[in-house]
Amino acid sequence: MECHTQQVMFACTEDWDRFRYSVKNRHRYVLGPSLLGRKNCDGLLSHEHFLEWLLYFLKERNRFVKLDKGTVLWRAQLDGTAETPRPITVGEEEWGMRAILTPHGRDRMIPYPDKAKEGRINPKGIPCLYAATHPRVALTEMKPSIGYYLTLAEFLTARELRLVDFASEPIEIAESDNGPTNDEMDSLLWEHINDAFAEPVTNTDDVADYAPTQILGELFKCAGYDGIRYKSKYSEFESLQPWGSQERVDEIRAAKPSAGLNVALFKIADAEFTTSRLYRFAVNTHGQFDFREVKMDVLCSDQIPDLRP
Repeated sequence: MECHTQQVMFACTEDWDRFRYSVKNRHRYVLGPSLLGRKNCDGLLSHEHFLEWLLYFLKERNRFVKLDKGTVLWRAQLDGTAETPRPITVGEEEWGMRAILTPHGRDRMIPYPDKAKEGRINPKGIPCLYAATHPRVALTEMKPSIGYYLTLAEFLTARELRLVDFASEPIEIAESDNGPTNDEMDSLLWEHINDAFAEPVTNTDDVADYAPTQILGELFKCAGYDGIRYKSKYSEFESLQPWGSQERVDEIRAAKPSAGLNVALFKIADAEFTTSRLYRFAVNTHGQFDFREVKMDVLCSDQIPDLRP
């Protein structure tokens, strides 16, 4: 979709709010006045004009970021995979062994290609790969309860990617009798849309709430972008190195401003699985809740549900 109108030069947060309300409660699949035969849909800003403005703003303000081939991304999933060791023979008897929890492998760490669940960016049945630029963000986004085990997988981008960037720093709005400038309003609107992408997904959500961000995701996908980068509501950058260690201090000092962000790739094949590790969300030696890598055998049930998004 390209912006053909020269009149769509400015939008504000109220336009985004009206767009969200419209696609959730009134018009979702018929996008634009050209199909409806009039300029407005029940007095609201038309879908078509709002989406045209987004593409115009994205191109004019260079609101995208490039990821080089080989960029590391992290993806987490709850639990691990149960592996049952071979039985052992004691005398003439064969003894079965308890299952051991191991990190999920490649097949389990990528979404189903044909039966993806509803997400903030993907509609049901059309998967995308949700990941993060730092392991802690990927783990925290899973919202684990105390004692939960999680698998953390490393992915490498398979080619150079161009992502729509909602994670850029917002402009500070200066005090003025004339109100915010156009640049300040643009920045504020971009931040509001980021918040919509970053809203946590829960099992109790009304899937209609996902419609506005799903439409934007499809818009950017059809415009030739490879995904979306947005902020996390759960955590800012923090090292996974042991507390008090020099490695932790060095990693935090070396952290880039873009560390600790979410990434959604429209094509699963654009990132390749490399390895995975098992973590547990538990109390650390400092009495704080933290993610700890599991380096010993954990006995488990041989039946673990598959809850991948």
